[in-house]
Amino acid sequence: MSRAEQYRQLARDFHFMARELPPGENRSMLLKMAEKCDRLADQEEQATDRRQERSKPARRREICLTEKPIRERLHEDGQKQA
Repeated sequence: MSRAEQYRQLARDFHFMARELPPGENRSMLLKMAEKCDRLADQEEQATDRRQERSKPARRREICLTEKPIRERLHEDGQKQA
């Protein structure tokens, strides 16, 4: 379970507990905690998306660095055919 999913689960739990309480300070506190957990889940999802986006160019660079330059490949292909 991801961190965002954990925060979402906590938010659901706080909402569930708040429903069982009469209006008042305790209920308000649980609802505030649920809102905070939802915000944390949103932030975590956004951070995960950013990390994934940043890793895509890094993977492309890694592939390019491991491939041989075109001239070398053409030269090798020419030697194989001769």
